[in-house]
Amino acid sequence: EFYDARDNTAFQLDWHIKVGTSNWAKIGSTRHTVCVTHAAPVTTWRNESLFVLACKNAKGRTTEADIHAGIWSEFTDRDVRRVDDTQLTYYASFLCANLSTENLLKFGDGQCGAWVRLLMDMRRVHGLTNDSFKLVRHTGGGLLVKAWSFSGAGSGPLSLYTHVGVPSAIFRETDRYSWRVTEFSDVNGLAGQGFPGISNPASFFENHQLLEFDGKYYDPAMGVVYASPDEIDAAMHGFWIEAEAPLNEQLLHADLNADGDENDTAVNLKCYHARPNPSGLNISIIQGAY
Repeated sequence: EFYDARDNTAFQLDWHIKVGTSNWAKIGSTRHTVCVTHAAPVTTWRNESLFVLACKNAKGRTTEADIHAGIWSEFTDRDVRRVDDTQLTYYASFLCANLSTENLLKFGDGQCGAWVRLLMDMRRVHGLTNDSFKLVRHTGGGLLVKAWSFSGAGSGPLSLYTHVGVPSAIFRETDRYSWRVTEFSDVNGLAGQGFPGISNPASFFENHQLLEFDGKYYDPAMGVVYASPDEIDAAMHGFWIEAEAPLNEQLLHADLNADGDENDTAVNLKCYHARPNPSGLNISIIQGAY
């Protein structure tokens, strides 16, 4: 159950006073927000926004599946708000380092791991623990979440990873990735929490984090649910590895060794090598830590 002090569902207390032998006299009423959980919470962390988000969406539901469905509905419009009406965001800053429910609610912006933990903690408010924290990985490298643009066939020297990206000294800026030269670039793709404001969240990752429940994979950072690993794979535009290899300045049109020309054909440099997502399943899903 959920009672909201801000509307007609408020939990109301009527206050009376009695002095000596006089009759009881009403002196006023107060309105309160009250959260009633399905079972004893299994999270020891107490936060008003967490309990309100968990209970307002589960109001009137009695089974775990229905409670989960109600909780999940909070994420699907990508407009999750604290009790002070602050909208929570997913990578509003590419430099975001918030990984916990506590810091997501405190600072208002979080990585995918923080969003998964928020979903799990909302379930734990109701005593529900029948879920699993999952990591999505690509063997030997990382993920390019939609969408990325790949230039031509690429000039990369590695057989599978065809496109080269040489990062700037500071690779991640507040709202973009910075390259000395690159053959693959981040473009607007899947929107994250905070939509419509966060139409192009960070998308260059070593892993992505999801919640598995009842055979499905929930991505609260994006507000989407996947029925299978193949559907998760389809959300990846490509994959990357970091490696040292001989790069061709002539093909990249860049002076990579700072010798004043772009004529060298084999400059050994450690950088990122990427490829578009090929057909088939290219990811693995492993157990993560809550």
